[in-house]
Amino acid sequence: RSSDLCMMKFLYLFLITLYSFSSFAQDDNMLPYLRLKGKIESVRIIPYVIREKDDKTIEKNISIGFLYDKNAFIRFNKAGKVIEKIDYNDKNEVTRHRKLSYDNKNRCINEKIYNGKGEMTQEISTTYDDKKKESRETDHRRTTVCQLDDRGNPVNCMTYNNEGKLIEKCWTTYDKDNKVLEKVYRTSNNEKKYVFHNEYNTDGYHTKITTDDYVDFVDNMKVIYFYKDGKLPYQQSMSANGTLPAYSELSYQYDKKGNWIQKEVRYNGKLEFLVEAQINYFN
Repeated sequence: RSSDLCMMKFLYLFLITLYSFSSFAQDDNMLPYLRLKGKIESVRIIPYVIREKDDKTIEKNISIGFLYDKNAFIRFNKAGKVIEKIDYNDKNEVTRHRKLSYDNKNRCINEKIYNGKGEMTQEISTTYDDKKKESRETDHRRTTVCQLDDRGNPVNCMTYNNEGKLIEKCWTTYDKDNKVLEKVYRTSNNEKKYVFHNEYNTDGYHTKITTDDYVDFVDNMKVIYFYKDGKLPYQQSMSANGTLPAYSELSYQYDKKGNWIQKEVRYNGKLEFLVEAQINYFN
């Protein structure tokens, strides 16, 4: 059991270092992936690693978190789009601060990114050509031109450096609710780099997340969620780079609006991880 527990903790610590949220999803449309609903103004997500002491009391240690349980503060506009996101480390220190603004069609047109010292490190501007169904995203290092589908989602993107040289391609597919099904990143020579894959149930919640690393072949992972009667999963399995999956049980506490505000992760009946969600709603 102790070796299994060590493997589970290894997988968790491995997964928190892998990829940003935007690798798997639409970075400005986070509520469905967080499994939250309603008119939410902001949410503060705080993940913990739990240590059980000899006297059976527990010690909570703040974690970076992984996937959709990252240590972060997120603010939304009334349409559910992200307008501010602050990322924290395991000491609750700010590591990155993002501010986003939108046009009258609720499309992101500007994003400013700041480091932990509050210094702006990147500004991304995006313009749209409705006739061509095209977007153009530019910062000081590169330009990404995307073809858009009928719902305005980027489906075929080409990224160029400042000299105009093609450096990366990305193809994205979506489900009927505009959630990302698959993102495929390729080199300029069309060689696969990374493939991010999502599967959902009929309620629109995740059933599987996978990553395939074709660059170094060391960042492969798979997370599977299992459901019974509830809207949220009661069990999950994690595996990375061919390891056997580690299964853990999930339980929740909810607020009066039916959103989860605490998630407990148990392995063989022992509490190992805990995630809190502090939610503020629009009036």
